[in-house]
Amino acid sequence: MVSCSPSPRFSSRISNVEKQKQELTEIPHKLKQTKRNFKTNNIKPIAKFPKVENNFDYLVFESAKEWLGTPYKWGGDSKNGVDCSAFVKNVMKTVGVDLPRTAINQFEFSSSISLRNAKIGDLVFFRKSNQVSHVGIYLGKNRFIHSSTSKGVIISSLDDSWYQDNFYSVGRVKF
Repeated sequence: MVSCSPSPRFSSRISNVEKQKQELTEIPHKLKQTKRNFKTNNIKPIAKFPKVENNFDYLVFESAKEWLGTPYKWGGDSKNGVDCSAFVKNVMKTVGVDLPRTAINQFEFSSSISLRNAKIGDLVFFRKSNQVSHVGIYLGKNRFIHSSTSKGVIISSLDDSWYQDNFYSVGRVKF
């Protein structure tokens, strides 16, 4: 089970983290011309993620991948250890969105949308006893990145049984 509460990490995390960092590095970056322009350096497309089409998507991916492998720490808010809501808050801050600190307040701060309308950078919320208890950032194609209590910051699938059973909502942050 994954939620914002302490539990032991597993040693197999390192090989998975390296694989996930590679996946994020290979995401295609097709950027629109905006005030900020970023270099893409020959990035190859992969099927696991949708095309990154704007600077918001690009910044979310770039910021999130820097956290992969960070250990979980309840109440933590740095790369020495981070919980789910602090991870989301820190990543979103890099794209200019100042979120509240807790998962439930982040839920209240966002506008609820359907999963079929979810886009890169939307927030995914999970429940425990009908109350929001966990949050992650949607990456597209039913994948999201979050700070798991057992494995630290990882990419997971909404198709996994625990996430299906405890899925609560998708929220789009208000700018």
